[in-house]
Amino acid sequence: MDKKSVWIFGLFVLIMTLLGWILYIRYSTDDYPVYGHMFGNWMMPLGMIGMGTFWLLIIYVIVRSFKGQNSDNKTAVELLKSRLAKGEISIEEYEMLYKKIKGE
Repeated sequence: MDKKSVWIFGLFVLIMTLLGWILYIRYSTDDYPVYGHMFGNWMMPLGMIGMGTFWLLIIYVIVRSFKGQNSDNKTAVELLKSRLAKGEISIEEYEMLYKKIKGE
């Protein structure tokens, strides 16, 4: 994950935590006793948000790992072609290395 995504996710978790505590303090007065559990009946929506965030993070990491895997792995022929295009090797060297790669 890049730094921006990590910061956004961390900020989101922090906001959700603060929201949970604010709701707990707000609804744990003598007017509406919650007896110290369930965050004043707000545990269900906050739990759903937390679980959704968890699964979105897992899916993001899985998709990101597969995406990076495909883009970074070039075949030997593609690398050879890019070296020829950059001028790092000559056409004769390209043909010789190409034959070696193909096993001719």
